Parts: sequence; structure tokens; C-alpha cells
Amino acid sequence: MKILFVTCQYPSKKYPIAGAGAFHNPAKALQKKDVDIAVLEIDMRSIRRRRKLGFYEDVFDGIKVYRTAFPCGPIPIIMPLLFKLFAAYAFRKIIAQGNRPDIIHAHFGDTSSYVAFLKKKHSIPLIVTEHSSAVLKENRNKGIERTYKNAYDKADALIAVSKALKENMRILTNKEILVIPNIIPSYHYLKRVEKNTDFTFISVGGLIESKRFDITIKAFSIINKENPNTRLIIAGDGALKGKLKQLTKDNGVEERVEFLSIVPNAMLPDIYNSCHCFVLPSMYETFGVAYAEALACGLPVIATKCGGPEDFVDESNGVLIPVGDLEATVEAMKYIYDNYSSYDCEGISREILLRLSEESVGKSICDVYSSVLGREAAEHKTDC
Repeated sequence: MKILFVTCQYPSKKYPIAGAGAFHNPAKALQKKDVDIAVLEIDMRSIRRRRKLGFYEDVFDGIKVYRTAFPCGPIPIIMPLLFKLFAAYAFRKIIAQGNRPDIIHAHFGDTSSYVAFLKKKHSIPLIVTEHSSAVLKENRNKGIERTYKNAYDKADALIAVSKALKENMRILTNKEILVIPNIIPSYHYLKRVEKNTDFTFISVGGLIESKRFDITIKAFSIINKENPNTRLIIAGDGALKGKLKQLTKDNGVEERVEFLSIVPNAMLPDIYNSCHCFVLPSMYETFGVAYAEALACGLPVIATKCGGPEDFVDESNGVLIPVGDLEATVEAMKYIYDNYSSYDCEGISREILLRLSEESVGKSICDVYSSVLGREAAEHKTDC
């Protein structure tokens, strides 16, 4: 079975975490199940993202990647047209090499919409996995609705990464939507290492508005005044880094908050395992990979009721709080600080890995492939 992932970004040696959770983890899981997996990356991001331009072939961590990079940026009229042109060009190259896929598996509604023409042109089934927050009710507009509906209408199978995302997708299609979560790689697990001397909260993600690191810092400053033996680690990068560092100074916790730059995904487990509690009061998450990774390392988590985390965070492994609520964040951090010893860290890790393992999720994806190919074979037989 030959599968071609189509994405707008994929990890590389220079940018090893770009799309790792959404694309590379499932690709590796499928490869381990003897699926012939390759990736077509069509990268239209701006020139500021320095990378090799044009079409070329690459291998990242054992996965064959066809990369097409052309700096365009989000220009509404031009980008879809260029995306289709580059997709058509790259696909011709792939087929000329004898690598015609049995299934095109596109990720994100906009990417899927732009490459949906390949299904009809080459008579290849199209599967769409949705990850995007653009489909959420508060983010949708008429343009997004048209683009994403086009992808969903043409798909042979639709996948959402969480129940909440599925409910938002229902507005745009009457088709069946399967829920298949993201994968947690096997290197995320509870390790027998010594914890930091101070009780350490950790938060991981892009330093952008929707992650609400400002709430995390303000809440931590209140906790730290009452419990000076606490620390906060923030791992990630983004436009708000300078403002967030200033916020630690303004709240008197500059010496107790450590900012880490972007950490390669495979190195995160060592950091998680040295900490005690994960906290991230996001405004919205279609899944919430960072929460799941922390759980896999045995950490209780503090998450918001923002979509994705409700699928796997409950009172046994953490605390769910309202979005944008500083007081609730403080109370949750206090609760886990005071009750940390009552959490079954081994059980937390075991349960999430059982649900989100490469074996479990990889099998679910393979079942979708088999079902789609089975329908295709039946239809062709009937046509004959």
C-alpha cells in the first residue's frame, strides 16, 4: 500500500519540530506497520522562513519527502492557484518515478482543498485529516467555509483529531467524520529520573496570544509568593517572547522563570520528566499534543476547556479550567502543588500511551485506508 501525505510543512534538519506532531509522528507509525509512506510538502510560507527553494527530494528520519518550496505568503487569490500548480508539477514528478500512490492523504482543510483536483485527474482516493483551528466556530468566515467544504465534499474519508473538532466540522458537511487522535511517539514515557529540587511547573508551545502564557506567568507569580520553592519553565519561541520576559520582571519572578528556546521533540521527555506539573491555559486547541506528551511522561496537567484536551484530561490526570480565567489557573496550580503525591504518575503515563500509541492510532489509520481501498475495488468491480 502506497500512501502520499500532502502537507503545507514537514520537519527538516533545519526545522525539526515543524509539523512533527501532526504529520511526522503518524508517518513514522505507518512506516512501522509496513506502509510505503512518502510526503509531499508544498511550502508557500514567506521568504523569512529560510530554506531551499524549488522542487527537490529529501529524507527526514527515514521518511521520503518531496519538497516544493516557493515563498508566497498568505495572498488569498494567488496562493491557491500557485499551490495547485506546484502540486500538479510535483505529482507528475512522483508518478514519473513509478511512485503513484494508492491514496492521497491530505492534512488540513485548505491544503486538502487545493490538491483535491488530483483525485479526479489521477483517479486516486483522497482522505482528509483536519487539525486546523480555522474550522472552529469563532474563527470561521465565508472564505474558510467555502474552501474547507470543498475539501470535505471531495474526500473519500474524513478524519478529525478530536471530538470537539468533529462537531465544528459537522457545520460544513453531512459526511461521516471519524475521530482519530494524534500520536504520542514511543520516546515519550515516564522515566525514573530525579525530579528538580524545586516544585517545577512546565509549559510548552509557541509564544503566541492563543496559548495565554501571560496567564501562566501571572498565576505562577501568585503561587511563587506563597511557595518560594516553585519554578516555571517555558519552552518555545515566538513573537511574544520579549513581552513575556518583561512580564516576569513586572511580576517579580524573573529569577524563578526559565525560558528555553525551541526544543527538539525527542529531547522534550527528559525535560518533562524532571518537572512536576504541566500548565497551558490555551484559548483553543483542536487536539493539544503538548498536554498529551506531558501526560505520557507522568505529569498531571492543567488544561482549559478549549476543545481537544477534554478528550483525554480528567480528574484522574489533572484539572480542566475555563478559558481566560486567571483565578481558576491559580487555584488549579495550588491544587496540584498541594496534592501532587496523590496522583498516580505511572497510571497517568500508562493510560495515555495506551490510547495514543503508534500501534493503536496507526492501526486506526490503516483501517481507514483498507476501508477506502475496499470500497474503490468494489466500485470498479461493479462498473466492470
